[in-house]
Amino acid sequence: MTLYLAGQVHTVRNYRLWPNDVYSTILDRCRTLSDSPVRVEPDSGWVTAYEITEENNAPYADWPDTAPFKMADIASTQQATWATGVAFKQLWLTIRETGGNILWRENDKLYWVAVRVPLVSRDAPPPPAGATGSTGEATATPGS
Repeated sequence: MTLYLAGQVHTVRNYRLWPNDVYSTILDRCRTLSDSPVRVEPDSGWVTAYEITEENNAPYADWPDTAPFKMADIASTQQATWATGVAFKQLWLTIRETGGNILWRENDKLYWVAVRVPLVSRDAPPPPAGATGSTGEATATPGS
């Protein structure tokens, strides 16, 4: 288990001796860390898109034609692409609000999209050199 807390990364790899209710206990403690919870809303991170070619009944949202990047372009690279700004934030918020159960439609094609944010997502690589935008460490707004 890895937690990023107060500017430090804490990792525990062996949990055999933990009590049976350890997850609930940790979750309860995390919920009481602050009197003022914040909602993390990064405006930059890594985006990976995969075209869905088979029938799928998952809900979808239309990706705006005016977005600064295209799902088809990201999918064609077969690797994560650094994205910033309002379009990235829209992806982040929608994926979080739907629990990831959403596809994105662009030009009548559907895409499954994953986002990873440095210092927020456990497996996110660091931003590329000279990257702009703020990650989850720098941007938090009141809310829950």
